[in-house]
Amino acid sequence: MATFPIYQIYVQLENYSPKMWRRFQVMGDVTIARLGYIVMGLYEVRKYYSYEFRIDELENYKKKHPEYIDKPSLLEGLNKKFRKLRYGITSKNNQYTYKLTDGYGELLDATTEKLMNIIKYQNEELIFRYDPEINWTFKLIVEKVFTDKNLYTKELPKVLGGSGYGIIEELNRS
Repeated sequence: MATFPIYQIYVQLENYSPKMWRRFQVMGDVTIARLGYIVMGLYEVRKYYSYEFRIDELENYKKKHPEYIDKPSLLEGLNKKFRKLRYGITSKNNQYTYKLTDGYGELLDATTEKLMNIIKYQNEELIFRYDPEINWTFKLIVEKVFTDKNLYTKELPKVLGGSGYGIIEELNRS
C-alpha cells in the first residue's frame, strides 16, 4: 500500500507544436534522478544525455500564496530565503553541460534528493531540461498531492493520459 504521498503530475514539452503532454502519478519518495528517467521514458528519449531539474522556490511560494504576486513588497518582510535549485545528472561521456544562469546554483546530486523534500504542494512547478546541446525543456506541474491506502506502490509510476508522440532524436550527432 502507498504510505508516502502520491504526486499527480502534468508534464508538457515546451515550445513545441503540436502540444505534447503527459499526466502521471508517482510516489513522493521517488528520487529526482528517477523522476528524470520517468519523464524521459514518457517521451521515449535516450537516457544517456545530461539533464537537470530547476526549482524556483520563490515562484512556487507565490503559487501557494497568491497575495504576494500583487504585492511583492510583502516578500521583504518574510524571514525566508528562497533558492533557485538545480538537480541533475551529467553523463561521463557527454561533453555538454548546463551553464549557470538566472541565479541558479551549482548542480546538486539528483540521486540523493527525493521529490517530496523539494516539492510539497499542488501547483508547484519543476522545469526539466534534457540534453544541453538541444535543450528540450519540459514543465512539470504538480496537480495533486494525496494518499491512497488502496493503491499499491508497485502500481506506480502510472500514466493517466497524454497527447503527442515521443521525441525523435538524431541518430548520428556531428
